[in-house]
Amino acid sequence: MPIAITHGYSHDPRPDLKQWMMNLVCWDDGAIPAFIELADGNPSDKARFAGLMQAFKQHWQFDGLYVADGALYSADNLVLLNGMTGLSRVPLTHTVATELVEQLHDDAFEAIDPEGYRMAQVCTTYTGVPQRWVVIESESRLQSDLNQWHQTLATAHRTAQTQLKHLCSVPFACEADARHAAERLSKPWA
Repeated sequence: MPIAITHGYSHDPRPDLKQWMMNLVCWDDGAIPAFIELADGNPSDKARFAGLMQAFKQHWQFDGLYVADGALYSADNLVLLNGMTGLSRVPLTHTVATELVEQLHDDAFEAIDPEGYRMAQVCTTYTGVPQRWVVIESESRLQSDLNQWHQTLATAHRTAQTQLKHLCSVPFACEADARHAAERLSKPWA
């Protein structure tokens, strides 16, 4: 079947260039190619990963572990891959991951090295597929996130101070107008 060489998402970033895709399944550490599929230049990994693994399974009797990046983790892919054993990162942009991480208590973690890494294991079910999640937490990453949060908070504080200063300098004809302006100012924080 011919492929469409077309514009797609460019990692370079070079959106002016046309492209095509080569999906590759490898054995072991990636050194030995086992399955190659040529594809159009604009498919998303998320939409193709599960189908690629199923196509691979049709050609090879494979009783092992499939490993893929976070693009694999979606409700649709989990249903398609039911019965296959896989390992994937779950992006924190995914609601299920965010909720799980927020619910973990400090006592769920155990230290795994002196560099400040901790680990927690959680058994969960998503879309009817039982899973075991391993949550890794890094002290240095936590500090970096806190620093970023403080910068974001400081920026928001400066913006709010500027808006409040502007609001205080505006004369209002009546109390209702002043309340309306104050409500408009507070909406971004709601």
